[in-house]
Amino acid sequence: AGVAKNTEGSWQKWKRKVLQYYTSVDGEDYLGGHGTHVCGTILGNQEEGSDINKGVAPQAKLAFYDIGNEVGNLFLPWTKEEWTDMFDVAHKHGASIHSASWGGASDAYTIEAEWFDDFSYANPKFLAFVAAGNSGPNGGSIGTPATAKNIVSVGAVNRGSNADSLVSWSSRGPTSDNRIGPMVVAPGVTTESAKAQNQKSNNCETISYSGTSMATPATAGAAALVRQYFEEGFYGDGTKNSALPHEPTGALVKAVLLNGAQKIASGSMYGNSQGYGRVSLYHSLPIVEAQGNMGLFFVDAEQVEDGKTRTYEITLGSVAQCPDFRATLVWTDEPAGAGCKKCLVNDLDLTVTTGGRVAYPNGRQRADRRNNAERVVLPRDALVDGQTVRVGVRATNINRESFAYALVVVGCIDAAGTGPTASPVVVPPTDVPTGAAPVPTGVPTAAPVRPVPKCKDDKKFKSPPLGKGSNIKKRKCSYFAKLKDAKVRGQYCSEYKEIRQGCPKTCEACPGQCKNNENFVHDKYGSCNKIEQLFGNIAVAMASVCGNYLEDWGYVHTNCPVVCKSCRPADAEISNCCVADHYISGRKGCDNWKCKNLICTIDDICCKYQWDYVCVIHAEVECNKCKVKTSTQKGSLVRTILEPDK
Repeated sequence: AGVAKNTEGSWQKWKRKVLQYYTSVDGEDYLGGHGTHVCGTILGNQEEGSDINKGVAPQAKLAFYDIGNEVGNLFLPWTKEEWTDMFDVAHKHGASIHSASWGGASDAYTIEAEWFDDFSYANPKFLAFVAAGNSGPNGGSIGTPATAKNIVSVGAVNRGSNADSLVSWSSRGPTSDNRIGPMVVAPGVTTESAKAQNQKSNNCETISYSGTSMATPATAGAAALVRQYFEEGFYGDGTKNSALPHEPTGALVKAVLLNGAQKIASGSMYGNSQGYGRVSLYHSLPIVEAQGNMGLFFVDAEQVEDGKTRTYEITLGSVAQCPDFRATLVWTDEPAGAGCKKCLVNDLDLTVTTGGRVAYPNGRQRADRRNNAERVVLPRDALVDGQTVRVGVRATNINRESFAYALVVVGCIDAAGTGPTASPVVVPPTDVPTGAAPVPTGVPTAAPVRPVPKCKDDKKFKSPPLGKGSNIKKRKCSYFAKLKDAKVRGQYCSEYKEIRQGCPKTCEACPGQCKNNENFVHDKYGSCNKIEQLFGNIAVAMASVCGNYLEDWGYVHTNCPVVCKSCRPADAEISNCCVADHYISGRKGCDNWKCKNLICTIDDICCKYQWDYVCVIHAEVECNKCKVKTSTQKGSLVRTILEPDK
């Protein structure tokens, strides 16, 4: 509204809201679509100038990468090169914040998490926000790629007066290597945002959705405001242009958000439910109009040498004017290898010293050896007016001469600067960086045959607490076996992996029990057999559908294991090339003997964390690349994995 018509025939970037729309899958959203909704949460802004249902950063611009089709199925890239393009197509044109409201079921550091970290490490201005998932309340329910290190994983809390309570379905951490996740939480219940319309409608309507998918764009919008704070020089004294413009790294933006995050009532700080707490820009950045007594000190892209410590001396003012003193250290770590047991590669350490007492980060009594984000919060009653606080950043174990980091401090700061540091003493590393993937050193020429285990339930097993009110109990396998309603039993087995593992006979999860749930009905596609008819010849589409999570049923691949290739028949030989060899229908991938060892290695790692269809597609791509390298024939190889099998 109010913009003069462009008569020059040129593209006027400053007058557009959507600067880029990349049609990876198609060029449209479905009615009430998920993608349109999350974008509205980040930067929605009604033309009429109304403040109702505005996005968090209403003046921001949008670059959209379309990975969904007309019915909401997602089709993600399957190679590192394509994955990098998904980020880079927008980043090279100025987009530094990426919001991803999608994910998988594994709490492991998968290849997708590795690719997120790899792009962030190569592009330090870039920061991604990833939904933790809606599979709570059990621990370890966080889903990849929210298991990456260099992102911000986001859980969901209620809204308004209930914003201090976690939503039961918000996925919990920790990650499989015991890192903090989700890192922050934000409101994700009944979020009112933009509603996608059909092409013939000019209506501007909204729709309400709930999920960590809604909490994530809200946090990404907050990150856009953090970037604006630095780029417009607010960091001088809390007013615009009070300092020179500074383009922050992703590590600095992340540090600001984690530093100000507030504890909620649900669970413990740094625990599996809330991580560093609920996002609060009020507590993260000083604005004169809001909290004039709070001061900010930061360093960005600072380097610390291996085995040495950089110390910052901060003099406090009147501590009664601030709730606490906070310091957060973040560094963008190198990617680890998929399947890593300890995924931190380079280890820096944060300490805060007051009056001779040393405070360690993340609620610990010693250094943190897992996370690449570390925070110390000192309560007001532990501080004294005029006191000097020493904030130290040490490169405990890095694989190069020096490493870059961002540090943020907020509190009643009177003065700050780089303090005198005693001549650094090089201390031998306490831990060797472990980032390499657990890749087998060799592949047997003949696949070993292992006996198929007998199928029986664990008599000592007890389920997680189930039921409501006074009827909440931990159940034995016999309870589920005696359920007359097979649909109810199937729902328990689908939703709780603990029950499937403890009661494999009852849940029909043993080798040889490859049977689809006859009672299962997908709300869009119907029964397991119908799903196979619709998508059986399109591997990528089948992988996407098998990854669907339904509120009443759990995951499709646990209800339709035969269709989704997520079980194995009793007579299958378990080889180093795991279940993805497709004992039922035969491997669709690698028939080139020179590439066999490569594909077996991929299978061995991939299939521990994904269901078979995903493994097959990934292995096919790598096999095709390997064929190109080893082939003596001229001409190009045409890949057809995104097309129906002929």
